[in-house]
Parts: sequence; C-alpha cells; structure tokens
Amino acid sequence: MSGGDQRITVLDQLRGVALCGMLFINAAYFAYGAQEAVVVSGKVAGLEAWSYRAWQILFAGKFVAIFSFLFGAGLQLCVVRAQARQAPWVGSHLRRAAVLYVLGLLHSLVWPSDILRAYAGFAVLLLPMLVLSSRWQRRVLILTFLAALCAPMLSAGSVLSFPAGLCFRLLPFVLGIYVAGAGGMKGAGERMPVFTWHLYIVVGAIVLLVAGYAGLLVEQAATAQLERYLRLTSYPLALCYGVCVVKIAAAIPDSSVGRGLAALGRMSLSNYLSQDSVGVLVIACLGLAPLAYSQVPIVVVLTLLLQWAFSRAWLRRFRSGPIETLAGGFIHGRRR
Repeated sequence: MSGGDQRITVLDQLRGVALCGMLFINAAYFAYGAQEAVVVSGKVAGLEAWSYRAWQILFAGKFVAIFSFLFGAGLQLCVVRAQARQAPWVGSHLRRAAVLYVLGLLHSLVWPSDILRAYAGFAVLLLPMLVLSSRWQRRVLILTFLAALCAPMLSAGSVLSFPAGLCFRLLPFVLGIYVAGAGGMKGAGERMPVFTWHLYIVVGAIVLLVAGYAGLLVEQAATAQLERYLRLTSYPLALCYGVCVVKIAAAIPDSSVGRGLAALGRMSLSNYLSQDSVGVLVIACLGLAPLAYSQVPIVVVLTLLLQWAFSRAWLRRFRSGPIETLAGGFIHGRRR
C-alpha cells in the first residue's frame, strides 16, 4: 500500500513476482479445509514427494521475504514523500496499520495463514526506525542481521530464541526501510536497479544453495534438518530472486511479462486477498480436489492468468485496485 501517487515500476514488478511465488506454496492448501503441516516421509512419495520438495526449496519463505522487504521499503517511501511535502505522516501510518489489521482479520476467516495482521504489528513496531537517519538505520540493520543469524541455531526453549526469532522475521522489513531511506530507490516510473551486485554472484549463490539442499537429500537428512536448512537459506535465495528480477527488468524494459507483473503488483493487496478464492474456483472447475503437489503449477498458472486479466481491465479505468482504493480513502481521508 503506497502512500503516494508515484509508482516505481520495478517495485510493482517485484510485488508481482512475490505474489506468484507465494501462490506456489498456498495453492497446495486451497483444496483442503484446514492448513496442516505436511511431512514428506510417510505421506507422499515418488513424483509427489519431489514436487513437494521442489516447491519448498524454491518458494517457501522466499517470496514472503521479498514481500516483506517491499513492505518496509513502501513504509519508508511514504515517510520520505510526506516529509518532502512537509506533511504529517504518523497518523496516516497508524491508520495504514489499522487497515491492514482489519483486512487481515477478515481474511483470516477464510485463510488462516494470513500475513496482514503480522504486517500491521510490524508497521507499528518499526515506526521509530522510520524517523532515523540512514546512518542509524544502517546500525539497526547490522544489529538485526547479527541477531537474525543466531535464530535458526537456537533451540526453541532458549532465553534468546524469541528476540532472535523476532529479529529474523524483521530483517527483510528493516532492510527495505534502510534501502529506501538511503536513497536506493527513486521516483515515479523509473526503472532503476535497486541493487548493484553482479549477476554472477547471484548465480553462484543459487548454485551453492541448491547443491547444499541436494546434499541433504542424498544423505536423507531428518525433516528437522531440512527445515532448518530451508530457514537458513530463505533470505539469501530471496535476495537472489530479487536481484535477478531487477536486472532482467532493467535489461528488457517494456516487455509484456514485465507489464503483466507490474499490473499484478500494482494491485498486490487486492490480488493477495483474492488468491485463495480464485484458486479454489480453479480447482473446483477443473475437478482437481484433492490437489496433488504435481498439479500445483496448473492451478498457479490459471489463477495468475485470471488475476492478470482482471488487473489489466481494472487498471484501464482506475489508478489502483479496488481494495487499495478503499483503503487509501480511509488512510488519507480522500478518494485516491
């Protein structure tokens, strides 16, 4: 939810990519009444087991991290733009958090794993960081990063497990705030790379992550070890994905894929809240319930096509999505 009228194309594209990745994980649960943790051993085998593992290593946690980074960056950009206009922003920030919480509460009635209520809480928790200088924001980022490194290593009963775990969850938000506050993003419609690392670093990191995961599979590591590895590598792989998207978007401007992702991302809140309903409709129409892991790509592609078509049609007439328009009216006290 942006607080300004300016759009940064690459951020909308990243939001669209994040929606696609989150859908790969969520779609496996659309056909079920409850979202239970699935353990590979003893429940699925063969193609289904490999499909489950592939979705976990490629998508689980990675795209939520990208979404979290963008949320933090969006909060900071709202503050920067308000300060440039010499306008108050704390009230609108708190109203934004309240809107997210209410939307998340309503969405949780049909989708128990909703993330918006947590985002609302983090928005309030991170409010003091938004007024810091970039130098102090960098210091907060370093401390958060060091604490987050410890989180996957600590046992659940440890005294430090809660603060370290909180820092682990806050890390992408804090990184987004710092990047936006340090001037790593520019104004309306500019397709500038948010990061400047070379692509070979990204490719090398992905190769290392996949090689490590493959090694764990070959050794038939315990489920707990696999989950810890997935948690450790979720942020590095999310960073790799983000850098790749930014570089591709910069190299191929005005591509049809880029415009499609931007349309999805521009209506990210509306599309996120409707993904489960559209996904269930696709599953029902195709008769895929109960959904197999190997069938997830079918549901993902059809769901995204429907949302993309609706987003394009809607944005031809309106400047923002339906939920974004309603939320913006409450936050800013005017029709967006």
